[in-house]
Amino acid sequence: MVEKINIDLNQKDKIFKGDSISKQISVNESIANWEIRAELYDLTGNSSKIATANVTGGSSDQITIDNATTGEFTLNWEDGETTDFDNEIWMEIERTDASGNVRTIFKQKILLEDEEITWTEVS
Repeated sequence: MVEKINIDLNQKDKIFKGDSISKQISVNESIANWEIRAELYDLTGNSSKIATANVTGGSSDQITIDNATTGEFTLNWEDGETTDFDNEIWMEIERTDASGNVRTIFKQKILLEDEEITWTEVS
């Protein structure tokens, strides 16, 4: 008898080291003219920073503004960004509004699962 395994691909609570990470954020107010920066980091010094296109070095591939009026945006980290991170990391999001006021709007600890598959072909 073959055992059936059901996998929920929408399960968002598990993040694996080295996988791409996308997080949809809603702040329930207009983010028009905001500069948004986000960072994943661990306490050993590993860090990955992303920003909106209106920040030097940022791009719409890193942080996508989904709806500026309702305050919705998506954070996107590419695969491989967290490969060398510890299992316990932090996510922090900061905004600069149109008046130049800087504020950290989110900070949360995230647990990364170890990645076991690191090969791309069967040999």
